[in-house]
Amino acid sequence: MKNVILVILIVFNGMLMQAQKFTRASENKCFIYFVRPSFVGSAINFKFFDGEKIIGKFNGKKYMTYECDPGEHLFWWGSDVGAYLNANIQAGKTYIVIANPGDKRKIYSIDHSDKKQIKDVWKIVGKKAPVIFNQEELEELQYENNYFIAKQLERYKEKTTEGKEFQELSQGMEMPSLYLTN
Repeated sequence: MKNVILVILIVFNGMLMQAQKFTRASENKCFIYFVRPSFVGSAINFKFFDGEKIIGKFNGKKYMTYECDPGEHLFWWGSDVGAYLNANIQAGKTYIVIANPGDKRKIYSIDHSDKKQIKDVWKIVGKKAPVIFNQEELEELQYENNYFIAKQLERYKEKTTEGKEFQELSQGMEMPSLYLTN
């Protein structure tokens, strides 16, 4: 009887671990989770961008996903000011990016060796569906935010010219296979 219970526990634990996996990127694309793990500033809608392109917005402890081409990107978020993340990402890789208004308004890659950080992200990703936008909504957001985008990208250029360094997302920062679906 003890062996049967032990086998059931092992199988159940394996199923639970299998269920807690992030989406694997397709072979020619990159897959990114943008996650807000904190309630700080939860009433404020943060807009997320890939360079000049708005890719979504949401408030509170939520997340969205974004599939894009590999290569260099400038990911950033903002409400009144921006936080920037320089990225050089690879095809077939999945990344998790944290947007944390309570952490000096930063945007940064998850430390995939930090199991607590992954667990905290999974508490959001595993329980909620991602925030999704259709093309019409994104076009409307783009139109509404053209001035804001230009202003924030100018601010980024000024800061870069002044020698300010921003967080990086690059090779080696992708999620390990053990956390990804097959």
